[in-house]
Amino acid sequence: IFDSISSAFEKIRATLLPGVLEHFEEFSEKIVVRGRQLTSSAVLDLISEINDCLSANESLDITYYSPNQNNTTKRKVDPYRLWIQDNVGYLIAYCHLREDIRTFHLSRIRSLEKTGHFFEEDASFQADHFLTKSFRKMGGEVMEVEILFDSVVSHVLEEQVLHETQKLIEQEDGSVLLRFQSGGMQEIKSWVLGFGGKAEVLKPESLRNEVIRALDNAMARYQ
Repeated sequence: IFDSISSAFEKIRATLLPGVLEHFEEFSEKIVVRGRQLTSSAVLDLISEINDCLSANESLDITYYSPNQNNTTKRKVDPYRLWIQDNVGYLIAYCHLREDIRTFHLSRIRSLEKTGHFFEEDASFQADHFLTKSFRKMGGEVMEVEILFDSVVSHVLEEQVLHETQKLIEQEDGSVLLRFQSGGMQEIKSWVLGFGGKAEVLKPESLRNEVIRALDNAMARYQ
């Protein structure tokens, strides 16, 4: 979808007059695409509807499913950005229910309706800053993270940029220390667990304890 969006934007941009072009450039900045292509037809349909509201700064009424609470809530949201990351679509929006800017998983939006009400985006909102606080998809309180990786998996870190603030420090034994600042503790935990015994969280202690707890639970299940 990234190539399709880019191609469409270029074709439209070439036909616009200067005044309209300025408005179009502002709108095109509201779509952020990172990683692999998006393939879900249901999500593509949602994106088409959300695009109209992004362009007009029109609020939406959505019914949103939260798997952690196993319930749905009705919310009025002001759409700020569409974010497509690693084959998953998200809506970054101001949530009137939570009175905060939140990230909504598009596949969890059960219904969506235009409200006919219009809003002004918070002038202090900066998409780059908001995304920098997130590890891949989920945000939260920013932490100083340090993870030590065995040499046999160090290529994973060298082949891709996992976070904009990351620093890789090679150790004498060939292992690699990854440092970055991010929110999204639960997502970082799940990612680290995917490396099994080849990764060790050093900082923060709260994340280290989360990983230890998850490993203990796994051991108890297999015993």
